[in-house]
Amino acid sequence: MPGKSYLWWFGWEPRITITDLDLIKQVLTNKDHVFTKSQIMIRSTKPVIGKGLVTTDGEEWALHRRIVSPAFHHENLKVQTKTTLQMFSTNLWKEYFRTIMN
Repeated sequence: MPGKSYLWWFGWEPRITITDLDLIKQVLTNKDHVFTKSQIMIRSTKPVIGKGLVTTDGEEWALHRRIVSPAFHHENLKVQTKTTLQMFSTNLWKEYFRTIMN
C-alpha cells in the first residue's frame, strides 16, 4: 500500500496511517510540534516499553532523540546490519536468545 493514507479509530481517538515516504519524513522531522502522540498510547505503552522515544513528547522526546541519533548514522547502520546478518547466518541468534532467556 505504498503512498496510501487512511483514517481509523482507536476507541474515541482518530488515527491517520500514512505510507507515503515524503509524508513520513515530514512527520518524523517536524520541529513545530504539530504531530503529537496520543496520551492514551503513551499511558498504555509506557508500563510495557518504558520511557523513551515512543512514549515521550516535546523537549523530553528531543533529548531522547539527540541521545539515540548517533546510533542511526549511516556508517553505524552498515556495521549493525553486517553483524546482524552474520549472527543470523551462523545460528548465533539461537545462542543469544538462549542466553537472554535463562
